[in-house]
Amino acid sequence: MDFWKATIIAQSFITVVYIFFGVFCYSYYGQYAASTITQSVMTIGWQYASNALGLLTGYLAICKFVIAALPPTSKQQKKTARKPC
Repeated sequence: MDFWKATIIAQSFITVVYIFFGVFCYSYYGQYAASTITQSVMTIGWQYASNALGLLTGYLAICKFVIAALPPTSKQQKKTARKPC
């Protein structure tokens, strides 16, 4: 029961913070609010850095999923193969 109570409390807190953050940004920028807050609040230098960081993390995620999708090599198959009893 403690798990479910903590889960509901945490989800409620995250939802409330997310809604208030959205209302705050929308109240300052209106319908012209950018998809990411870093594109509307920071100077152009920080926007470039934010875009570069976003591209880097996106490429790392792509590499991670591609490597996970590759079939194992023959050496890896021998290590994980179970021997019959």
